[in-house]
Amino acid sequence: MEEDISAIKSKLEDISGEGKEIIAVMHSAGGFLGSNALEGLSAKHRAEQGLKGGVVGIVFVTGAIYPEGFEHGDLPFGEVKEGALLCANPKNILFNDLDDAVADEWVAKLKPQPASGWNGTITYCGWKDIPSVYLVCEKDNAIPEQIQIQLAQSAGSRIERCEAGHMPQVSMPEKLAEVIGKVVASF
Repeated sequence: MEEDISAIKSKLEDISGEGKEIIAVMHSAGGFLGSNALEGLSAKHRAEQGLKGGVVGIVFVTGAIYPEGFEHGDLPFGEVKEGALLCANPKNILFNDLDDAVADEWVAKLKPQPASGWNGTITYCGWKDIPSVYLVCEKDNAIPEQIQIQLAQSAGSRIERCEAGHMPQVSMPEKLAEVIGKVVASF
């Protein structure tokens, strides 16, 4: 978890350092990892320091977002095998809105993640300082719709909706691009 947060923060610092404004798009676990990485990187914070660039908006895509102090535990749909973390039933959890043949193709492309290092404490929430939009994916079997709505509301995010499962970048890329485009235009 900490390595992911550091890697995200480093990349965003580089982009911000070039004076560029950023819309951070965060999917699934990227919601809490990315949000945690945004400390000190909001465009407002950087402007107060006389710097250009920074994060001007966040798009959570069925994002797992938690408050400061939340201790992340094991994934309820994950299974550990030989030190690797895998989705227990990816066809149903991740690709339930695709036809079987396409879902099978995507399942075959999945790579495991390291099983260790995921459990940690959220120390910062970028959504407290940066406006956000949350794309609720109504057919998501990883983060059910009602939980997504609660998460979005807790972050004060504007809610957009689509009928995708957990991976709208695969099943509904046009809708995802539309939402991101609207966000870019509004920030």
